[in-house]
Amino acid sequence: MIKPSFVIYEKILSYREKKFNIYNRRNRSTAESEVRRVEPNLEIKRYLEAHGISQTYISRKTGIELPKLNFALNGKRRMTLDEYALICYALGVGTEKFLKPRAPVPKGER
Repeated sequence: MIKPSFVIYEKILSYREKKFNIYNRRNRSTAESEVRRVEPNLEIKRYLEAHGISQTYISRKTGIELPKLNFALNGKRRMTLDEYALICYALGVGTEKFLKPRAPVPKGER
């Protein structure tokens, strides 16, 4: 019997979620939705808004293309470590400024 493509797609997604610990925001349980993960890109975006710094300014200062920076700050693409370091340098803050320590994950839940 041939499986419908959406079933195969779901299996691929579940494998990737397990392997790369990807959150699927639509299928979170209520307990998970109550505890929100703080992501550096959102913290940087809040910092920029609070201090009146434009994304254009950061783009010019770092050399990161504006659309690329915008997608990263809005969570639509992952920010690389190099980009993160450049942004922190342009803002004049340490790289630990936007990173929050995470609680260790027990071995059985990985």
